[in-house]
Amino acid sequence: EWTDDWYDANCPVGSVNNPNGPESGNLRVMRGGAWNDNEENLRSAKRLGGVPTGKYNILGFRVSLKTK
Repeated sequence: EWTDDWYDANCPVGSVNNPNGPESGNLRVMRGGAWNDNEENLRSAKRLGGVPTGKYNILGFRVSLKTK
């Protein structure tokens, strides 16, 4: 799924708190796995960067409210 955060390859893994990502970037964070992934990649904690204008047939989105 797409998220509203910009991707940062140096984001701390396993952080207890939700770290703030960069203010801008070239890649947006995608989370979770797809129907054709292995069990390790199916976790919602799995994150990688994707080009926002890219087309991915394995990517969805979820609408949620962002609170401060």
